[in-house]
Amino acid sequence: MRAGTRNKLVAIQRPAGSTSAIGERVTTWTTVGTTLASIEALSGREALIAAERQAESSHLIRVPYSFAIAGIEANWRVLWGQRFLADPVTNRLSVTGPLAWAVNDPVRVTTYGGTLPAPLVEGTTYYVKTASAGVYTLAATAGGAELDLATAGSGYNVIGPRVFVLDQPARNLGERDREFELICSEGLRHE
Repeated sequence: MRAGTRNKLVAIQRPAGSTSAIGERVTTWTTVGTTLASIEALSGREALIAAERQAESSHLIRVPYSFAIAGIEANWRVLWGQRFLADPVTNRLSVTGPLAWAVNDPVRVTTYGGTLPAPLVEGTTYYVKTASAGVYTLAATAGGAELDLATAGSGYNVIGPRVFVLDQPARNLGERDREFELICSEGLRHE
């Protein structure tokens, strides 16, 4: 594979678990690496069977070989989103990329190696307040008041990350190719 086709910045995360004070399982995610990847949609389908979502693999993700992800397992996940720049004066997020959101759509934000604009918090669901040609404002609730951004944040900030969960262990295409193939389903586990 030519490296030029890897044009999407993704974060590869592994789960860790703990138990809360009331005995429920709490899953936390640790980013083990960020890299450029290619993401290819596969033909797949999803069905509701016995009140559970059942899915076939929906995406093939190719990432370069890295010792940080050499032990990647089927319960890991890949996050992909679109970069945004925040303007604390206007409270607007300018987004680059092909995905678009409408008013009241839920979104999440994350950062790769930086800080999110205050008061945004990673893992929190926000709602699009206004949307116009890749420029958005956010609210804490659907139809709620526009959030007042205190800072612009730093690093590589991403909005609306899509979650891809590995359906099987990664396939190493060999020393010569120096690449992993990840067969994934989208959005089945967001813990």
